[in-house]
Amino acid sequence: MKPNVLTAIAIVALVLSAIGAGAGIIALTTPGPEGPEGPAGETGDTGPEGEPGFGFASFVIAAHDSIDNENADFVCDGTDDQDQINAAISLLPDQGGSVYLREGTFVLSGGIVIAKSNVTVGGSGAGTVLKAEDGLNGTMTLVKAMDCDSIVLRDLSIDGNADMNVGGSYDGVLFDHCSDSRIDSVGAHDLNGIAVELTSCYLVTVEDSRIRDCGSYGMLVNYSVSISLSGNVLQGCGDESVLLTHSRDCTVQGNNALYGGSRGVHLELSNYNVIENNVLRGSETDGVFLETSYYNTISGNQVFDSVNWGIFVSSSSDHNTVVGNSVVSSGYDGIRIEESLGNSITGNSAIDSGWAGMIVYDSDDTVVSGNVVDTCFYSAISVYNSNHVVVSGNTFKWADDHGIQIQSSDDCLISANAVSCNSNRVDNSYSGISVAGDSDRNLIDGNTVRVGYTSYRQRYGIYIQSSMCNNNVLINNDLYTSGWTDEYVDDGSGTIIHNNRLDTGWAP
Repeated sequence: MKPNVLTAIAIVALVLSAIGAGAGIIALTTPGPEGPEGPAGETGDTGPEGEPGFGFASFVIAAHDSIDNENADFVCDGTDDQDQINAAISLLPDQGGSVYLREGTFVLSGGIVIAKSNVTVGGSGAGTVLKAEDGLNGTMTLVKAMDCDSIVLRDLSIDGNADMNVGGSYDGVLFDHCSDSRIDSVGAHDLNGIAVELTSCYLVTVEDSRIRDCGSYGMLVNYSVSISLSGNVLQGCGDESVLLTHSRDCTVQGNNALYGGSRGVHLELSNYNVIENNVLRGSETDGVFLETSYYNTISGNQVFDSVNWGIFVSSSSDHNTVVGNSVVSSGYDGIRIEESLGNSITGNSAIDSGWAGMIVYDSDDTVVSGNVVDTCFYSAISVYNSNHVVVSGNTFKWADDHGIQIQSSDDCLISANAVSCNSNRVDNSYSGISVAGDSDRNLIDGNTVRVGYTSYRQRYGIYIQSSMCNNNVLINNDLYTSGWTDEYVDDGSGTIIHNNRLDTGWAP
């Protein structure tokens, strides 16, 4: 045999020897085909429930004219669009959630209703419009939240479509029995009803919103506590721009109420509120009006061009503070206090008033201090039928009538005022300080009175006009060149006159 054949036989012998006799001989062949699959086993028991996940409780709704409709949870068709919005709100879990309205116009034949807490309804800004359908001519509130808390309505516009619903009454937003809620950057216009109403609410804020051309109130706060109205603009309201009635501890701050609206801000049976730093222009009656309202603060407001009164405190509105306001070009009095007790009028200015600069009428215990009255048709300040009034440290000038007029008032203090350049309607007719009617026991102390330097001059520095004026005191007044005819004239009874400066020196 050949050597390679002998080598192969030797290798086989060695392998068989290694396996051993008990192993048998291995057949060196290729694998056969696989057998059929066996039957499936029975399903095992269900495992335990896992922990809850963290998904989003929110829906996106597109208007019929939104740019992107494909990726919305609901798509409106421009008819009864409130149905899709209300359906989305109802599908939110009990814990609440959000509904986002894309840009576009949502046409409503009925109202949007929020009746669960912790819900946000928001849009993309002024481009998201909730509009009343043409020709409904009925009664509807476009957005209503009732008996729920932590509601947010924001970044959208409400259109009452008043031109196409002349026979109807459409309100913009109503929050009824809501708390800890907010209306933010919402526009409301062309409503023939109320733009925003808060009834029986607590801790609700309305801010940075725009209201125009509503037939009734711009903002109505009714039987509510701790409401904040801040940074809003209201224009062309049919009734009051802002009305608080039966409400307390509210703040109306930094708003602009412009033209239209019988009053800029009206408080009725409302106590402990703050009305501050608002601009109130062109009200059809009053800039600020208080009616049977106590312990309110009216501060830092600018009131322009009111048809009647700039600031009017009336009808048993007691213990209010009117401080640091600027009142310009009121048709009647700049600031009027009537039938109210214990009010403080401090640090205000009243300029170019159509009637008196300030009037205290039938209002005892009023304090008028540190104010400036410049230019008015009647007296700079008139105190009528009011007792224990303090008029101190004021500047009264350029009145067409008297500088200070005290009429049928007792036990008042008129002190340290600067009075000049009055009687501008008729030369040498009206006086710097006039005491008339039945006015008794008034102290006129330390005032500086000057006749002025125009062709219209005060007749007397101080004039006690009637024998019915009893036991008044004129002391320490500077009456140098105070009247064109005389420094003072006393026609009263029992008047005490002491240490006044006259043209001839200090006398008597």
